[in-house]
Amino acid sequence: MKITLDTNILVRGNQNASGPSRSLLNLITGSEHILVLSQSMLYELEEVLRYPHVRRLTRLTEGQIAEYLGFLSEVAELVDIGPSIPFATPDADDWMVLRTAIHGEGNLDVRPARSAIPRARATIR
Repeated sequence: MKITLDTNILVRGNQNASGPSRSLLNLITGSEHILVLSQSMLYELEEVLRYPHVRRLTRLTEGQIAEYLGFLSEVAELVDIGPSIPFATPDADDWMVLRTAIHGEGNLDVRPARSAIPRARATIR
């Protein structure tokens, strides 16, 4: 199954984390499932991981951020989502994640409950 995780899930899935997002990321990357990301998502993730309030919460160093991004680049199928396309949504980043899932021909797009675009419901085995 091809799976795209929202940036918020990826932030919470970092190597210092131990919650559900980290468990989900480990499940996907440690199985036959394929994590689908785009370079745009990795850029956004890098930016978010460097926000001061996120750095305080995650306790990630610059080196750990680089290591995490490198890990995701290695384990994920990176897809080209092309140029930015305007879409009427309260959170433009939701549109980027959805485009990544579409271009990666993903079966599942996982986003937090507060996402502006409705989430798919599925069970990962």
